[in-house]
Amino acid sequence: MNCGSLLVSVLGRLPWKTLDLPNFRDSAGECLWYAISGRAKNSPKTYQLNWDTQGQLLVQDIAGKLQHDTDPHTRPLAVVIAPGRPLSGQELRRTRSSEQCADIGAPDEHLEGIDSRWYSSTHTGDLVITIGDNAKFNDRAVWLNATDIFDRIKRRKDFKADIDTMMDDVAAYLEALPLDRLPVPSKTQKGVALLIDNYLKSNPTLAKQALIHHWRDNLLYIAGPGQDSFVLDLDGQTRACRALLFFAGERTPWQRRSNPNEIEDWRMYLEGDNANTYPNQGKYVGTGAFHHENSSADVIRCIR
Repeated sequence: MNCGSLLVSVLGRLPWKTLDLPNFRDSAGECLWYAISGRAKNSPKTYQLNWDTQGQLLVQDIAGKLQHDTDPHTRPLAVVIAPGRPLSGQELRRTRSSEQCADIGAPDEHLEGIDSRWYSSTHTGDLVITIGDNAKFNDRAVWLNATDIFDRIKRRKDFKADIDTMMDDVAAYLEALPLDRLPVPSKTQKGVALLIDNYLKSNPTLAKQALIHHWRDNLLYIAGPGQDSFVLDLDGQTRACRALLFFAGERTPWQRRSNPNEIEDWRMYLEGDNANTYPNQGKYVGTGAFHHENSSADVIRCIR
């Protein structure tokens, strides 16, 4: 069952059973509410979710001041809301008579500041949650952004395996091509559009498509005219390469990937001398495997 429309954020009761949690209540005995950004929903499944995904939720106080950093990357993907005691106009709440927190009325019977955009099936922009402690607003909230989520995910063994396997698979596809048939880097700045399209046509399984779509912004590709177009220092060993495939890691403090221009700018992805040299011939430095301890490092494959 779809939870609203694609990329449209939704609001409802906290799905405590689905999350295998106790039926938590707030200090007033009220059921908890839950908002999820459209870009983070599982159904309809979001097209791209990674550590750069920006939430579509804004948490502010009654004066309109954001309660999180103004950097777009810190916008919440999910918010859990405690509605507090009923305020004026909310006297008909049915929370306490609903042991399962199922039939407890409309959001505006519990939460303040709920405008018509929360009920829209087409609104894909930002939505505001207002918290406070007075006679007009008494909601409380906690939230998660992409960094909070991927700080845990990147430590998983299966995440490392997914990234390393994706790089191995695409590199194997390139290695199997005759040298004169290596894809020409596309006109986009990071050069991968044609490469990814060709690779997915050769590997049309859903798993490969889902993985590469989630991380395609972190992939870069360059190819040169000769066997020794690029010199690659990979974990301290030097080799000559005809083409290079990169997986650029997490943002460093000065990198931003919040709009189309930044996403197409390789300097927002590659590190150090790699960012200065790309996409020209020359020397590149990287590692052969993803490591969460150094998650911003460039993972590189040499195509010979």
